Amino acid sequence: MTETTAAAEPLWDTAELAEYLSSIGIRVTVAALRVWRNRGTGPRWLKVGHRVYYRREHIQEWLRECEHGGQKAS
Repeated sequence: MTETTAAAEPLWDTAELAEYLSSIGIRVTVAALRVWRNRGTGPRWLKVGHRVYYRREHIQEWLRECEHGGQKAS
């Protein structure tokens, strides 16, 4: 049996995600991530038991979805 790429990647907890986002210039607190999760506006997440985890691929996908800008239509 082989592992998929997603399964082989480590999962991040909420504190690790907040630290990662801060390291790339997006200042966010654990509390803000919880609010975003409850509103459905943050990155996709999964729950194992009572713990919440994030996959790197879902974080990157969410960051791409947050992109705005470019040329305005005339």
